[in-house]
Amino acid sequence: MEKYIGKPYARNYRGTGPRSLCRNLRGIPTRMKRTLRFLALIVVGLAIGAVSGVVHGRRSLGQGSEVLSQSFALAEYETLASLEYKEADPTHAKQALLDLLAFMDQMEAANRVAIQKSLDLDRGITYMRLAMLEERAGNNDLARGYVGRAQMSFKKRDNSDISEDRLRELTLKFDSTSHYELPAVSLLKKAIMTQ
Repeated sequence: MEKYIGKPYARNYRGTGPRSLCRNLRGIPTRMKRTLRFLALIVVGLAIGAVSGVVHGRRSLGQGSEVLSQSFALAEYETLASLEYKEADPTHAKQALLDLLAFMDQMEAANRVAIQKSLDLDRGITYMRLAMLEERAGNNDLARGYVGRAQMSFKKRDNSDISEDRLRELTLKFDSTSHYELPAVSLLKKAIMTQ
């Protein structure tokens, strides 16, 4: 009968045909059966892992790309606004800062903000810069309104109250750098340096 196994004309014999694999495993030693099962589980596990890894990787890379593009867009806009704030006349400086706030609001309104805490920090500093410009122009009521908005931005960021004096100190510290650097990036550098 062994000579007929697997031959097309041997289908009527017992132990042949498509179901014969299960019957033929009966003669294999138990250790080899365990090894075959283990190998089959490894192959299935690798296949499931590869599929889930590809799906998760695409999602993570897409999210990372979005965060990076938001950071670059915000950094470039803030660099331009900061240059105008430092170098231009008060009218143009105020307009640049208001345009920056409008850009931040657009980013937030599009529900695409993945860098919310950084955005709130930068918004608070921008409001404080506006307040300082208005104080220099003699508009104390408008300046107090901007200080209140700056405090709300910081409260939204980490749910803590910050005094007006501390806001002024932070803003002057960021404005005293020789080159412009995002406030969030500056804080990140300091945190890394102290470790």
